[in-house]
Amino acid sequence: QEQNKQERKVRSREKKEADELRMFELKQQKKREKHRGH
Repeated sequence: QEQNKQERKVRSREKKEADELRMFELKQQKKREKHRGH
């Protein structure tokens, strides 16, 4: 039971980091597109 809790914590942290990375990538992409003069 204890290991389950630990695993869930690790997995949720990984998911959070992945989400933040994706948001960051999206922001960078938008910034680049703006520079192309659209």
